[in-house]
Amino acid sequence: MARDTLPDLIIADFMMPEMDGIEVCRAVRNDRLTDHIAILILTEKTADRIACFKAGADACLCKPFNTDELMACVDQLIKQRRMLKEKWQGNFAKMDKTTDHPTDEINSIAADSASCLAHNFFLQLDNVILKRMSKGECNAGSVAADMGMSLSKLTRTLKDFSDTTPAVYITSLRLREAKKMLALAPRYSVAEVAYFCRFADPAHFSHVFRRKEGLSPSQFVKNLKLGETDEKLTII
Repeated sequence: MARDTLPDLIIADFMMPEMDGIEVCRAVRNDRLTDHIAILILTEKTADRIACFKAGADACLCKPFNTDELMACVDQLIKQRRMLKEKWQGNFAKMDKTTDHPTDEINSIAADSASCLAHNFFLQLDNVILKRMSKGECNAGSVAADMGMSLSKLTRTLKDFSDTTPAVYITSLRLREAKKMLALAPRYSVAEVAYFCRFADPAHFSHVFRRKEGLSPSQFVKNLKLGETDEKLTII
């Protein structure tokens, strides 16, 4: 059910008939589609809390508890996930201004992040998109298939982590790769960059590039040569 609905929070009892709380934690954490979901386990024994945390629970409540205690715990878990989401939104806004490979930035972010779940998801997503670019077809549907999930599930997961859509994220990564290639001019022409990064044609590439960067690809290259850009370039 968690794979179908992708809830913000799962509340499970330590003792359940078909799957106990520990099994729920392990199943959720071992699935890349659901591993970001917050989990709260309810238990009768304080000693059970250690096993719950080791299995991946975010919080545990010992019975008996009152409604206020439960709601306070739920509110904090949702707040933590919201803060993590806002952090990733800010980091992606910052990454849009650099030509560094997004995973390079994500690596540095993950070092001080409370969770590496989003880190692992985006590393895999970036690798899938880059491989798709080399093969030819690079759209949201094909990327979702390579990620082993439906398009709707990829859309929900991306929204949960960064409040963006698959199409916007793919375009953003393609533009970052394009800027890296343009920085190597005259090795690659604008047309070659356009086709390599899987834009329909140079005109479409120029339109998307100008809309995002505020200048044409040719002007971008010219500014780089004149040193009139704030772009941070890391070319390997």
